[in-house]
Amino acid sequence: MRSSVFLLLAAVFALAAATIARGESDDERYLAGLRERRLFRVAETYCEAELAKPTLDDVRRAELTIENMLTLSQHAVYSPPQERDRYWRAARLLAARFPDTHPRKAIIDLQAALVALSQGELARQEAEANNAAADEYAPAQALLREATAALEALEKKLTQLIAQRRGAPGA
Repeated sequence: MRSSVFLLLAAVFALAAATIARGESDDERYLAGLRERRLFRVAETYCEAELAKPTLDDVRRAELTIENMLTLSQHAVYSPPQERDRYWRAARLLAARFPDTHPRKAIIDLQAALVALSQGELARQEAEANNAAADEYAPAQALLREATAALEALEKKLTQLIAQRRGAPGA
């Protein structure tokens, strides 16, 4: 009995150390826990309330936007098919409304591409599960192409930004 308690405590401490080592913020851990418990609406409300604060710094604004996009995407995955589209759209809208001049816009664009990838992958899996005909894969393929194009565009943009920074004086 003591050895199993000891092993359990060791596992908990190892998990805590790994979380701290990854550098997750309190918000990230809190929101991840809510998503794990499928308390999506609580996580969404928290993110919306925090994002509404006028004194929010750039880094935290980006982190909360990403967390909210991730939450909305997972909410869509776990929702009935007829309710999913509103969550996918809400996640994409967060990315679209995020300022292009923000220093962390590339990270938001990456998350938006991952939302499209998640949506496309779910559509593909559902088509497979339903033994769909080849033409019924078209929506999934379109979403996966969209995600691929977004990732390729982001790669090109980041390559240009890196080249500019390397060529900048004092860089």
